[in-house]
Amino acid sequence: MDLFITENNHIPEDGELVLDLKEKKIKIISKELNYSKEQVEYIYNNFFKDLEKEKKHINIRKSLLDYIINEFYIVRDILEFSKEIYRLNTINVYRGQRDSTWKLLPSIHRKRDKGKIDMENHEKKLYKNIRKQNHSEFKRQDEFINEIIKMQHYGVPTPLMDWTTNPLIALFFATSSGGDGKIFIADFKEQIKVEFDTDEFKKYSDFLEKIYKESETKKLENNFLEKTKIIFIETINENDRIRAQKGLFSFDTLPYLKMFFEFSERIEHIYSPYLEKLKTKAKETIEKNLKNKVQEYKDERDADKIFDGILSSLQSLNGVYPAEIGILVPTINEFKSKILKEIENFISINLTQNIETKSIIILEEDKEKIKKELEYLYGIDSSTVYPDLQGYIEYVKENF
Repeated sequence: MDLFITENNHIPEDGELVLDLKEKKIKIISKELNYSKEQVEYIYNNFFKDLEKEKKHINIRKSLLDYIINEFYIVRDILEFSKEIYRLNTINVYRGQRDSTWKLLPSIHRKRDKGKIDMENHEKKLYKNIRKQNHSEFKRQDEFINEIIKMQHYGVPTPLMDWTTNPLIALFFATSSGGDGKIFIADFKEQIKVEFDTDEFKKYSDFLEKIYKESETKKLENNFLEKTKIIFIETINENDRIRAQKGLFSFDTLPYLKMFFEFSERIEHIYSPYLEKLKTKAKETIEKNLKNKVQEYKDERDADKIFDGILSSLQSLNGVYPAEIGILVPTINEFKSKILKEIENFISINLTQNIETKSIIILEEDKEKIKKELEYLYGIDSSTVYPDLQGYIEYVKENF
């Protein structure tokens, strides 16, 4: 990818990223990237100002171009970070990671992502080992989810992922050593929230308990088939770290649904809402045919084949029900992309938490400066983010 800096409204060609100084826009081929004029000016002044205009620049640091193409925003100081957070102007939650290449992957899944750990039994072995050691910190609690949160607190791998409502706390974590850092920003208004004093909280607590403790996992309410979105768990602030970090946790049930439900149950559940919508347009024979066809595909893992088989089955009834089939086929085709995506998600069991986020990048060379700004301007350092002995020791190691 070449960078082309211009003041003459240059139209991007294949393989070109164009920074247009006249319009203050960044473009790639026919697409205009989502940067404000202020952001374009900031990016230009900080990274490309000394380059000649009207020329391709092939020696630009590739990661910079990758960040821009992905519409990440790069900040070099705490002032610009604060401006960008203010521009978002919504209720958000934040997660800082010290390595920009890391996925949104909970710690329990990091080895699994490389295909190394058994999905069915790993949590059970882990929990059994914790109970065997009988550490007082891991005492049993009324709600099992609070045991998992305590494990997370001490760095034990869990399926929970830490977030914060304070963007400066996320910035602190992104400035830890380890390459370029990244802050993930999710719109909290759009997320499913579960609070500590609700029935839903207890349901998810029971769900986790089955994963970690029960030998028989094939017992779970069917309504969990619907719980395919990421949830955010707001807990009691029972320890100083959660309070100091303004913490909450995300949890994804989808990777575990295979432990509780047969593939055919899940596929049928995915189709059910669409079949309900089609009932008024389909005769009983057609509806029964569709459901039977879904059952036939319980061992199929190619979503396209599943879909093609169902449509083929409908077409076979065309001679008997031409009017109904004529309505159903295009209607089902309208559902196709959404259904295929849901099936693919279930087949692949993507362990990365699928949350729509914006991203801010912290370059490795700027981390130390921003870390000092956080400490001197806002009093945020290891001793305040981790207000315990371990945090104080980290602070001493960093500063003395």
